[in-house]
Amino acid sequence: MLGNKEIMAINIKRYMQLKGVNSSEVCKALGFKQNTFSNWINAKIYPRIDKIEMMANYFGIAKSDLVEERIEVYDTPAAFELTWHKNGGGAHPLNLSYLERELVLAFRAADPTTQDNICKLLDVKKDSESLKEA
Repeated sequence: MLGNKEIMAINIKRYMQLKGVNSSEVCKALGFKQNTFSNWINAKIYPRIDKIEMMANYFGIAKSDLVEERIEVYDTPAAFELTWHKNGGGAHPLNLSYLERELVLAFRAADPTTQDNICKLLDVKKDSESLKEA
């Protein structure tokens, strides 16, 4: 079983990869010392909650996505904060698979140009109103 420091390290690295950034870019964006951040991603020390919150905001995720161990189940529908949409005036839950959830999180973590390219590839209209509802 992994400890809290190891779980945090794995999750930080994962979201760095999804966002396509390196540790220097994260440190520059958030004002972290490179040595301290290196200790986090090498599971030597555990960050304070204010730093966890800063990273969660930077990656566009919940704090729990950084601190909790992930269960790799691909076929199980997952209800989570992104699963509500407006349809005929009411909100309805969507049953998203693990893969679908990961795609939504990766899309949110992507830069605007990458998001535009994904929308073009999938022939999906990207407008500010539809993104607000997500």
